[in-house]
Amino acid sequence: MTSGYYLNTDANGNLGFYDLSGTELAYMNTSGAFISGNKVLLTSGSGNFVVPTGISMLKVFMVAGGSGGGAGGISTDSLYAGGGGGGGGAGEFCYFELPVYAGQSISYSVGAGGAGGQGSAGQTGGNTSFGPYTVVVSSIGGGSSGGNGSSSGNGTNGQGGTGGSGGTVQSFSAAGGNGSNASGVTHGNGGSSFNGWNYGGGGKGGNGSNTSTSYPGSAGTSGAISILMY
Repeated sequence: MTSGYYLNTDANGNLGFYDLSGTELAYMNTSGAFISGNKVLLTSGSGNFVVPTGISMLKVFMVAGGSGGGAGGISTDSLYAGGGGGGGGAGEFCYFELPVYAGQSISYSVGAGGAGGQGSAGQTGGNTSFGPYTVVVSSIGGGSSGGNGSSSGNGTNGQGGTGGSGGTVQSFSAAGGNGSNASGVTHGNGGSSFNGWNYGGGGKGGNGSNTSTSYPGSAGTSGAISILMY
């Protein structure tokens, strides 16, 4: 709870923004956009957000970019397959309030999703920042790639990436979901973003192959900044 407002999941499964009387002031769907209220959604790039006339407070929700999944392993023997790649971790989510004044310029950057592994582990997603606050992805990054199969058996499974941890300076924060480990030749799934957002999720790993061609991991989804203005 913070400054007379709180977050809760409403009857329709959306992330609701409530005052202390229990009135839902606005809600956010899984695309990360608020459906009501004076709002802005930033989903890529960097720049400066200029506060409009008549606005004195921002309620900011943001998530870091998800990490890419690891590539599947290959095989030197067609009878045995390489292991699947692990899924990438999701980016950290946070919420905070920021007092502002009309015309104020606030720098921001939306973290890109990490690339999926091409015969390797996936890449770590990018950090998302708005003014003095930053949300991050795991330092471990994307899931590892599966090991190679050989005449002695199938390759080892790729390990899932760890999601971004909850922050300590924001009013509210939540860790991103961890990517899952591969099982045999089957890829691991990417970690889920907070509240099912379409932004900040980890990419799935590639399946194991019984040839010399590796199946790549999928890229993580980009971060986002969703703002309510009052």
